[in-house]
Amino acid sequence: MKKKLFSLLMVTALTASLVAGCGSNGDSKDKSSGSDRETKDVSELVIGEIEYSVIDDGGWAQSMHEGLVKACEDLGIDTKTNLLTMEEISEEDTSLIESTVEELVDEGADIIFGCSAGYSAILAELQQEYPDVIFAQQSNDVYDNIIEFQIRGYEGDFLTGYLSALMNEGSNQLGFCASMDEASVRTAINAYALGAKYANPDAKVQVLWADSWYDLDVESQNAKTLIDNGIKYMGMEASSPAVPQTCEENGAFCIGYNVDMQASAPKAVLTSFVWNWAPIFEDIMKKTADGTIDISANYYEGGECAALAPFNKDLVPQETLDMILEAGEYSPSGMGQQSTLMVVTQNPELVAKLSKMNADVMGTESDPFYGAPTVVVVFADSNMPTCVENGSLVMGNLMNAAHALGVDSCWIHRAREVFASEEGKALKAEWGVPESYVGIGHCVLGYRSGEYPKAKGRTLGGSVHRGL
Repeated sequence: MKKKLFSLLMVTALTASLVAGCGSNGDSKDKSSGSDRETKDVSELVIGEIEYSVIDDGGWAQSMHEGLVKACEDLGIDTKTNLLTMEEISEEDTSLIESTVEELVDEGADIIFGCSAGYSAILAELQQEYPDVIFAQQSNDVYDNIIEFQIRGYEGDFLTGYLSALMNEGSNQLGFCASMDEASVRTAINAYALGAKYANPDAKVQVLWADSWYDLDVESQNAKTLIDNGIKYMGMEASSPAVPQTCEENGAFCIGYNVDMQASAPKAVLTSFVWNWAPIFEDIMKKTADGTIDISANYYEGGECAALAPFNKDLVPQETLDMILEAGEYSPSGMGQQSTLMVVTQNPELVAKLSKMNADVMGTESDPFYGAPTVVVVFADSNMPTCVENGSLVMGNLMNAAHALGVDSCWIHRAREVFASEEGKALKAEWGVPESYVGIGHCVLGYRSGEYPKAKGRTLGGSVHRGL
């Protein structure tokens, strides 16, 4: 446990390796300078944005759009009138790209941002038709007449691989959901694998391709296939929340990409590699306005451009969970018969089902589990006269061990009623729990969102009497 905590702290320290300062590449070529360009107030700039998908895709396009919005707002540019966003512009449809650029130019665009690598070649051609417009392209390509900008994403991908392997206790197998088979994506996969091997030299990464930048169905299916192949933790270079959501539905975990995806799958997303394009966009906009723009500049990420989102503390690490369960296994029992059973689940669907069954017994629609992502159901053999005591000792050991390891817990009652129902009996049969075993309690595990409540004062009857 100490080793893992130290390693996680090291991840925070390693995030500092992303700090390099946003700005132009020091090795820029003498292509062209904007020193002879007309100057204008930066707030008057008209910005064109070309996206391959919708701006609320939950991934790449969203991160780009949010970066442009923030840059505009920081510079006093009215996003309602001066930010012209074109969505779902296919990289393969040359005529659509041409007509989109023509429309943006007609609307007075000073800068046109191509927000996907596939636009590079066509935008470089179109710039010759519109020499007064600055074309800025997210790409690793190098053209003489347009600005290219990029983030060193492989640094963050390395960290996500490292984190995945740290969490993947007891297995060497990791997964990766990839988008298009092209250089930047292969770089992301390699970096993820290197990070995983840094944490676990025996780590192996299974990769599945969507062959698309944005395809919810394929991305979801690829994640499900990896899970069916025994993968518990995976990385991604995909543009939608389909992968995290599929992980949550199937009891697996992942690290989000482009934006913080925790909200889309709070019980599955460990953290996210977040891309912040705003500093790059701001620099291009300011230099365009004051006439100092240099189309030879390539832009790279720095301290404000890429970072890991806050780690999701709701998820109990496997190593910690195993130690808690071990404490339950070593609970005392009548005549040492060990006549108890524990069923543990982190499957969101099953957790939700157990919560509803418990709520039905209580006659409420609220969540009796308080949103906890981990549930341990304790059973005891009713043939034993001490069955309730045996099961209660297991519950106590689980909760004491959880507290000692920094995990919060709660005893949720009504397990006997839940598993006396027909639905409960069916679950017992599915899990292989003998009919004679009755439910004692649900031990829910997670992390509190606030401070511990103040302990109530103890009555005389509950105090310890010494020296009698």
